[in-house]
Amino acid sequence: MNFTPWERFARNTDITLRSPLPDSVDSLTAIRFTGMPLDPEKAISDSEWGFVLSHVDAKLIPADGGEPTPIEFADVISDEPDPFHDPNGSLNEKSNHGFAAYTRIHYPRSAAFLLKEPLDVSEGSQIEFTIKHRVYMLSAFSLVTRRGHLAVSSDPEFQALLNDESLQAQRKELAELKSRRNKIESTTVPNFGRTGVAFGSPQPRLHSRFVFDEGQAGSTGHASILPAFVSRRPTATFGSRTLVGQR
Repeated sequence: MNFTPWERFARNTDITLRSPLPDSVDSLTAIRFTGMPLDPEKAISDSEWGFVLSHVDAKLIPADGGEPTPIEFADVISDEPDPFHDPNGSLNEKSNHGFAAYTRIHYPRSAAFLLKEPLDVSEGSQIEFTIKHRVYMLSAFSLVTRRGHLAVSSDPEFQALLNDESLQAQRKELAELKSRRNKIESTTVPNFGRTGVAFGSPQPRLHSRFVFDEGQAGSTGHASILPAFVSRRPTATFGSRTLVGQR
């Protein structure tokens, strides 16, 4: 299905897709979302602005028009082995980042949203899938889905994947390592000169400083302004980020 061109989108854009499910689907275990460039052929060589699924909501609507059943997701598996943003952020109400083509899109991008529990699907049921976008670039360009499609699955292997003990143990270990990494004190060493600071360098590095004239470009008769940073920095012979921060 095609979406409205991105120029018409505001920064906070919600898109709700509603579609009948095939009669062959008697249960639901996963939903695959695919976001595509507006012009797939041109985007291969001239990329477009991408998209970020900040939040995702889904419902199963029965054929008799009864109360919709909220669809709860347990995991999001994207098509990237090491995505820039965690795809599971799309399930986190406190985060605006999730599955994304960040910040550009060259080709179709897909992610599978795995249900916590399989849902029985009656004949004639429909699915309602809402994608919410809350991220923009350069204060002007909304990262919004412009074209794409949905697919559904009743494959029980998705549930087996969620309950795999070995995979759960690996994810737990990875989460613990990330938590430990986030507790490491860190600092950014400013560098405004043309020569960078290298940790372990035997001698202090000299940094070029530049004098700017106060006022508009091309004007004269203004006082000179000297940037407020030192021209010489101490030798760094340590590699620990904690020690760098204390130094």
